Amino acid sequence: MKQGCDQSRIACGLVFCALFMGLSACNFKGFGSGNSTSANAALTTVQVSAFPVGNQRTMSVLNSVAVDADGKIYGVSMRAQQVQIYDRNGDLQNAFGGAGTQPGQFQYPYPLALSHDKLYVPDYYNNRVQIFDTSGNYISSVGAAGNGDGDLNGPAAVAVGLLGQVIVVDQGNNRVEVFNSNGFYSLSFGSFGSSNGQFNNPNAVAVDAAGNIYVSDQYNNRVQVFNSSGSYLATIGSAGSGDGELNSPGGVAIDSSGQVYVADNGNQRVSVFSSSGVWLSNIGSAGLLEGQFSSEFSVSVGADGNIYVPDFGNSQLSVFSASGVYLEGFGPTAAGADGQLNQPTAAAIASNGNIYVSDFNNERVAVFSSGGKFLQNIGIGKLAQPEGLALDSHGNLFVTDFLNNDVAEFDSSGNFIQAIGYGGSGAGQFSMPIAIAIDNSDQIYVSDMGNNRIEVFDDQGNYLKTIGSAGSGNGQFMYPGGLAIDALGDLYVIDQGNVRIMIFDSSGNYKSQFGSLGYGAGQFNSPTGLAIGPSGLMYVGDWVLDNIQVFDASGNYVMTIGSAGAGPDQFAGEQGFAIDSVGNLYVPDDYNCRLQKLSAAGAVLYN
Repeated sequence: MKQGCDQSRIACGLVFCALFMGLSACNFKGFGSGNSTSANAALTTVQVSAFPVGNQRTMSVLNSVAVDADGKIYGVSMRAQQVQIYDRNGDLQNAFGGAGTQPGQFQYPYPLALSHDKLYVPDYYNNRVQIFDTSGNYISSVGAAGNGDGDLNGPAAVAVGLLGQVIVVDQGNNRVEVFNSNGFYSLSFGSFGSSNGQFNNPNAVAVDAAGNIYVSDQYNNRVQVFNSSGSYLATIGSAGSGDGELNSPGGVAIDSSGQVYVADNGNQRVSVFSSSGVWLSNIGSAGLLEGQFSSEFSVSVGADGNIYVPDFGNSQLSVFSASGVYLEGFGPTAAGADGQLNQPTAAAIASNGNIYVSDFNNERVAVFSSGGKFLQNIGIGKLAQPEGLALDSHGNLFVTDFLNNDVAEFDSSGNFIQAIGYGGSGAGQFSMPIAIAIDNSDQIYVSDMGNNRIEVFDDQGNYLKTIGSAGSGNGQFMYPGGLAIDALGDLYVIDQGNVRIMIFDSSGNYKSQFGSLGYGAGQFNSPTGLAIGPSGLMYVGDWVLDNIQVFDASGNYVMTIGSAGAGPDQFAGEQGFAIDSVGNLYVPDDYNCRLQKLSAAGAVLYN
């Protein structure tokens, strides 16, 4: 495994990620499945080229990990909505999940627990905890949406008790709920407030060898301790930045000796306490060097006794001994060289044929000529998590920044012009903007995923209107993703959580929809990318199925392109692709770290 992390990396990860390395040359097997079929031989699309990407190594974005006695790493990728399993060398062994509401699918998985060969995964927006075996096979779930006994409202963490109880942080209800080993409701404790036994945004939980329950009480800046019956016992920490004080604590973990480790996020360190709550030491400090943190999110103790800290700000997983000695880190070995890609997420094609690619983990947009020659990087120092791309009629480039919660605008030479929007839920504000499209009048449409809406701006970046709202009805969204606009000005939106494509007219009025959850022709598992070709055909990429399905203008299925893998015409996490004026597809192949170009005519364009 590679040690260390590029010290120049900008903070990465509203998705609470820790990018840590170990995969072989960024070409691991794709997850999911997909069968390449063709309903029309004349439309058969073949892979004809891939841009050179060098020898970068990457894992998926992970917001928490658990490590077993064999050194196997189980990680939650909130961005991919999956659990991913790696061996002790960091090679991907399996991945399961995907966006959805069915058993085995997730709407934002949160930090998991590993116990007795079972994985317990909080499924935040589906208001349940799902249980799997360590191969990823679904077993059962506990909880349902609500605020009554046994109900959950945003489960944010889980731990397993000595008798197999499933102990769940019910964040939205500011309480902890306990289910017995058979999944039946047993008890709950806590309520909103700041008194002993009350919570304000609890976000982590751990259980010690005596069965006592430790709950991270984020906005009260403390960890509270309860017995197995839910009776309050003690408080660890208080608000502040001194030794033994906490600032927005996140994860909490307990080792075999009873020491308590708290991810002290606001102070960018891990605070260590004795089993009786006495402060012992701090691990790490704020910074970009080895053993330092920039907003760590969680902390866990591996079966080897080492302390694992996913640090999304520094894009690495730091590993420490129980005594706090830094051992190693998993993360990018270096920023990508010019022309290399590290998890590309979107593409756009300029009128002169130049190709723009969102280089997510290198925090930039890479520009290539139509022949695949690297030309320049855009946005270094301005972009944190570039996602969607679009070009206006003047050649200006617009980039959605998932972390900065804005849209960055650059001129045709790559000079920064302005940032449109900022974090929030008001008009013209964003929460996790992910995709972007621009119509013939240069109006800008942005998928505001976290706010479940599409926001529209004029060509100067002034807010105009909002399309849609949260929900599952016609015209409503659950995590809108990819966007496309056809020649008539109709807007097509991937409604990821509801697993469908919705169509709106140029005024933003709902027209129709197509697609459903499934594995058959015309069905989706986790749709992400969307583009419309010059012939009017629609292309929809599926993150989990690792294929692209083609539909006619009425939403009728035409064919499927590609399958999971790392070979030609195979994908591993394709997202926001683009189509040029003659119908060639440019597909950012996320976890294969390349951009594939596919020709509808089958002609070889690059060698």
